[in-house]
Order: sequence, then structure tokens, then C-alpha cells
Amino acid sequence: MNRFLFILTLTLLFAACKNEPSTKQNVQNAKPADSHEGHAHVKASADGPLVGVWEYTFAMGINDKGVGERYADRWIEMKMDNTFESGIGVDQNNKGTWSFDDNTKFIDLNYETKEDGLADQFKVQGIGGLEVIWKGNTPRNPRGLTIKMTKLPNRPQ
Repeated sequence: MNRFLFILTLTLLFAACKNEPSTKQNVQNAKPADSHEGHAHVKASADGPLVGVWEYTFAMGINDKGVGERYADRWIEMKMDNTFESGIGVDQNNKGTWSFDDNTKFIDLNYETKEDGLADQFKVQGIGGLEVIWKGNTPRNPRGLTIKMTKLPNRPQ
């Protein structure tokens, strides 16, 4: 029985091997990854992990009384088309466009309706997880505001 398994394993191993020499010509003639017939390769966007619904979980600012209340119960839904909708509780109360600079890690929020006391630019830390930190001290947000954002599966209901 062991001899049979050994022979079967060797047969499968040799059957799976191709007799194709590795040459520079083979590499030069290889098709790029994005040329599969009927399929297009789309490079992942650096801001892709930011897409989704985010809750302003915790906000604090240096010498900024009331920052916790301004961001309490808020959420923002970042969409792939670089638009967003935001709200408080279950109500959506604002929208706009957003952009992300992969070099500086700055996220810019362009609110359709300006809201007093809400910052519109942050430096993002921890991209790719279910929690990220949005920090102030940016050109458009000179205050030392720090916000912990938590990704939600859906908008609050």
C-alpha cells in the first residue's frame, strides 16, 4: 500500500511539472498582469480603506472646551466617488466631497454647508484598520484636535 502511494505521488508530481525552459525571451514575451482577456486591472487607491461609514468615537482638543459635544453622536459616510454624507444620530444633515493625499496623509472635507466648530482637514493615522485617528495641526486645521474614528458596518438606525 505504501509503495502504491509513493508511486502515485511521484506520478502526480511529474505530471504537474512543465518542460518549459526559463529564458529571458519567456520573460520578455510575458503579458502584463492587466492584460487578461476580458479583464482590466485597476490599481487600488490609497484612499480605498477610508471608504465606508465612520463614527466620531472620541474627540479631544487642546484648549478647546466643548469639542467632545460638537462631535458627539456624529458619523460620516465616505463614498468611492469622493463624495460624503454626514449626520448626527440617525439623521443625515450635511454632504460634500472629500479627497486624500497619500503623500501627506491629509484628508480634506469640503462640506456643502459649513458647520461652525467642525474642522475640515486632518492628518490620518492608522489607515487600513477599523479604527483610525484624525489629527489636527494641518494648514486648514491648526488646532490640536484629535478624533478617534471607528468604522461601522452601516449608518446608525
